[in-house]
Amino acid sequence: LEEELSRSIAATVTGQIESELQRVAISRRAADQQAYDLLLSGNYHLNQGNRKDVVLAIDKFERCLSKDPDNARVHANLFYCHDFNVMDHWTEDVDHSRQLAAEHIRKAVSLDPDLAQVQVAYANFLIFTHQFEDAERQLKRALDSKPNDTEAIAMHAVSLSNQGKAEAALEQAELALKLDPYHPWSRWIRSECLYFCNRFDDCLENIADIVNPPGFIQIYMITANVRLGRLDTARTALQEFLEFCRENMSSMPENIDEWQQYYRDNAPFIDPEVNDHIIDCLVQAGLEEEM
Repeated sequence: LEEELSRSIAATVTGQIESELQRVAISRRAADQQAYDLLLSGNYHLNQGNRKDVVLAIDKFERCLSKDPDNARVHANLFYCHDFNVMDHWTEDVDHSRQLAAEHIRKAVSLDPDLAQVQVAYANFLIFTHQFEDAERQLKRALDSKPNDTEAIAMHAVSLSNQGKAEAALEQAELALKLDPYHPWSRWIRSECLYFCNRFDDCLENIADIVNPPGFIQIYMITANVRLGRLDTARTALQEFLEFCRENMSSMPENIDEWQQYYRDNAPFIDPEVNDHIIDCLVQAGLEEEM
């Protein structure tokens, strides 16, 4: 009861703060309002989570920065955009996108280190560079200021999962979905957690509910079927996944080592044996033959 009351209070306060931010935004001069509109439009495209929309999001955010160069939120969102390009190979030059992602998150932190959105984005950066203790500190700060923040809770699930704490991560992912049933990351990480909790049928059922699942989630469709002994189904899922990659990737992995790096970019587990396990399942499904 205390927890529910705390979250109810936090939700009310957060809503009041957001309303105040909107009031301030409306009262600003036209140039500032244009920047705010570009931020909102960029957010919409970023949340679609596909290659085409991320290109549009980057354009919106960069135009926003031309009017408001010190906007920490925009720099944090550009970090996510370029991070998508790295993870999903939506660009020919993955290393350049990785560099841009790092530059934008560092700029966001330098501009407003106390903003929860920046703290969550920075935690994302730290997780994917295996700095888990620092990531946990950032997430604690974010949740201390906004205890019902879906992004922070979902990112905490990501952090716990990549540390090999699947059960604890699953609890956080389900909490995030309880707060926001439409939050995409929460459902993605829930699939991953169900897989590593050896709940393979539940994992497949969860993925079936995801609209346009990203590539690394489609991998769990393949590996879950392998673990269930459904090799024919796994092979079909693998073929569909590879076709998806050919249609969406600018630089598709060409050998086992590159596929390991692709999976590591999307799920940077602290234990390297996890990557080996996933690739082994993909090989059982026929990855080498399909390549």
